[in-house]
Amino acid sequence: MKFLVFTFLSLLLLPLGADPRIATIDMERVFSEYFRTVEANEEFAAKEKALVGNSRYQAVQEMDERLRELATLIRDKNSSNEAKAQAAEEFQSLNLEYRSLVKEFQEFLEAERKVIRREQVDKLDELMKSIRKVIEDYSRAEGFDLVLETSGQTSSQIPTVVYLRDGEDISGPVIELLNREAPSSQRASDEESTAD
Repeated sequence: MKFLVFTFLSLLLLPLGADPRIATIDMERVFSEYFRTVEANEEFAAKEKALVGNSRYQAVQEMDERLRELATLIRDKNSSNEAKAQAAEEFQSLNLEYRSLVKEFQEFLEAERKVIRREQVDKLDELMKSIRKVIEDYSRAEGFDLVLETSGQTSSQIPTVVYLRDGEDISGPVIELLNREAPSSQRASDEESTAD
């Protein structure tokens, strides 16, 4: 409802007698095809992957493996009672250390993931601001009076713009502008996917 009121008020502000130039843009497509978004997503995926590849994770894995070996030895019918007793004693002592290590690792992961999420939110906000600036500059230069976003959906999963007569989709030109600074190899792959 707020969207309709805003659109109506925006149209009222246009000069009387003028045919408004209205454009549409698929922000989801623009955002996902912007090379800096792709780079940011790869960077954050690498940070996530590095979390589970650190020395704490390795220590948890090694201890887990040792506990499995001890459990197998305890259950082995061919093992002597003395070997089983030693394995059970080591298992109990190692299991306490293991639980403590797992808890510490989970707390570490949670804290590090919070930092990564915060960085991600800041980065995505920065990207959105740069995208909005390019859209505003392009729209101003092309003489558009209003630009409507088409990828957003209402609570009933219906796009906010269902039909627009004479609306020009500016997603493609905006993506081209945003990706001008992309490394040449990435620009070539973007042009191939846009051509399809």
